[in-house]
Amino acid sequence: MMKIDISQQETLPLPLYDTFRAYMERHRLTWVAVARLSGVRVIIVWRMWSDLPVTAANARQVCIAVEFLTGYAYLGTLPTYELLRERIRGKHERHI
Repeated sequence: MMKIDISQQETLPLPLYDTFRAYMERHRLTWVAVARLSGVRVIIVWRMWSDLPVTAANARQVCIAVEFLTGYAYLGTLPTYELLRERIRGKHERHI
């Protein structure tokens, strides 16, 4: 059997821009633990996990909590009501 030295082989980077669900699963976080630390209701964490909109303030609180729990910031995007309103407003504006 031939052994191969892979110590100098290039590796693929870990995904930095996961979905929030993938981030929580990778770090084995529970909705309850994140909700308790962030001070939001469990349903808010579930909505984020389900890729549903939450307020920008709730998203910030949860992101701070998960970074505290894992040591790694969540760098992905999160749908917020404010962001959705801006997108809807932009679609309805006429460009003349």
